[in-house]
Amino acid sequence: MSNQAYTNANGNERLDPVVQEKIMHEKGALIHSEPYWYNPVDKCIYQGEHSADSPNWDKNNIVLDINVHEQTQNLLQAGNYSDEVGAATAGYSDEMYNKVVEYLDIQEQFKKGNKNAINDNLAQGGMLDRRDYANVKTLQVESRIVLAKPEAHVLLNIVDRTSTSEFSFKWYKIGTPFDAIVKKVSDQQTFHTGSLKYTTDTAALDIYGSEIGWTWEFKNETFDVPILQHHLQNLEGQFDRARNETVADVINAVAITGGGGDWDAVTANVNDDNPITDLEALADAVVAADLGSPNTIISNKAVYRAFQKSTPWIVGNTVGIQSPVVNPISYQPTSNYIANTVPIMDGFRWVIDNLITAEQVTVCIPSSIRFWDGPQRTISWMHEQTDEEGTIYKAYWTSKLVETAHFKKYASILS
Repeated sequence: MSNQAYTNANGNERLDPVVQEKIMHEKGALIHSEPYWYNPVDKCIYQGEHSADSPNWDKNNIVLDINVHEQTQNLLQAGNYSDEVGAATAGYSDEMYNKVVEYLDIQEQFKKGNKNAINDNLAQGGMLDRRDYANVKTLQVESRIVLAKPEAHVLLNIVDRTSTSEFSFKWYKIGTPFDAIVKKVSDQQTFHTGSLKYTTDTAALDIYGSEIGWTWEFKNETFDVPILQHHLQNLEGQFDRARNETVADVINAVAITGGGGDWDAVTANVNDDNPITDLEALADAVVAADLGSPNTIISNKAVYRAFQKSTPWIVGNTVGIQSPVVNPISYQPTSNYIANTVPIMDGFRWVIDNLITAEQVTVCIPSSIRFWDGPQRTISWMHEQTDEEGTIYKAYWTSKLVETAHFKKYASILS
């Protein structure tokens, strides 16, 4: 067995791959990839960081432009682009391009049962050693998670959602009095009593994470369906739910305004209470705070169904209901959707999501909830003795209700 170094096709001197493999096995080496950060502002993935929670947003560190990658993937899926390798490598930096091509070739060799595909590639003059392989795999996983579009919940669709590359920030908002105009003033009157006031507020992103792993046998198994892609899409689906839960937590924590009627109570096939009365009372409470006009009703499905079945107040007027959102993992309809037309309540929409606390209904201006989408960090590892691989994925976000008076809620409206 040779202990000499050799030079590959790119002029890089490397230790003989067989010797390198032996040394790593003797040490039980655990190889980590470079850390990669996704910036939701410019939709690019960057390599490297100042520290574990401090990405380096230097434009020279961009290794994958998700905008270009997604556009090319969409063209491929639509049948307007036929180069699969070109689609797989679109958007990668010049430094990463050849490594991605070699990675794709190694994946094909893996599928054919070649467990030593990485070493064979290196021995033949390739540039992709195990560290490079881990780097490209990390990018592959992160790009798939970023591009996955599961939508089983709808709460994120109604709030003020902003992308940020920062981890904490401060903003200004108008304080009371909101009516800053002094009316019918005299020539000598000053205006200080009607001046606008500003207050500051702060927010910091929270960290959410998961680790996914697979064995060499799993990677090389041939499946009738893309198991890995489904696995990653399922992971992003869980992150999507977690993001929506963050919004739901804010809504569910809103103080109860009072108690409405019992929408389930029926006498002689006629509902005892008119739900419109309750909804209008909540809307009037928002307007009374002189904070704008509410346009959204939020509840879970049971409350909405009770509203639909209310006789004689609503039955016969239920029109314009959208079809439920389909879960991209199970392909089954979910209990979450938005009805853009609400009978009798002109100008309102009804948001139905099962993350909302049962037996509660909220009337609100949902843009008063702010949601910040922060960076995402991905790093991969490979264990040389067990051939296990894994990827650690972290995402940063938070949500906050910036104007509590925009939300009015009744509880216990179902018997």
